Amino acid sequence: MGAITRVLVLAALLLPAPPGFGGPEISGRVVGVIDGDSLEIIQLGDRPLRVRLAGIDAPEPDQPHGAEAKRALSALVNGKVVRVFPVETDDYGRTVARVCADGQDVSAAMVRDGHAWVYRRYAADAKLFSLETEARRARRGLWVLRPEQRVPPWKWRQRASFSRTLGIRAPSPSPRGVVIGNRRSGVYHWPGCPGYESVAAKNRVTFPSRQAAEKAGYRAARNCP
Repeated sequence: MGAITRVLVLAALLLPAPPGFGGPEISGRVVGVIDGDSLEIIQLGDRPLRVRLAGIDAPEPDQPHGAEAKRALSALVNGKVVRVFPVETDDYGRTVARVCADGQDVSAAMVRDGHAWVYRRYAADAKLFSLETEARRARRGLWVLRPEQRVPPWKWRQRASFSRTLGIRAPSPSPRGVVIGNRRSGVYHWPGCPGYESVAAKNRVTFPSRQAAEKAGYRAARNCP
């Protein structure tokens, strides 16, 4: 960690904790965003820490709005010095925490802008529920999707787990344009495919569903899950 980064981290540590935040505070620079509710920071002493945002659940990468949620979180935190207020450690070894960036609660910002649900099973902050209601009424972010596409991530994961147990692939509702075809190769990709983000703009064509892509003569990429 460079000298400038160390100064920024120390400055963040000296700031008073925002109201409503508790627990031992950690500070560090965000060096990666994994998805819409997980990130990685480097603490003083170059210790990496993977953090899961407390109180919210963002769409999974293979869900409608999953990629948008990740981009939104990146815009809020990536490369910044943040303040982390741990709540617990989850089953995956991640630190579940409220995170503060540029003076704002990141969990609250993600819900307010329509990029995450309040995680009903764990959330106890009434403010988050109010912000979700506000985002839904204003049709921000994921709330512009059709009702059948707005599957809470915890239900999505349950469906995926059940499908894997049965050895079948769960149906994947797709918002308009979520399936990307490659004019040059004649194959198509959906969120979660390794090549989803790598199709060149000049070769890119979008479809509302996999069925539409196949009707147009495209075939599924072999490396898609």
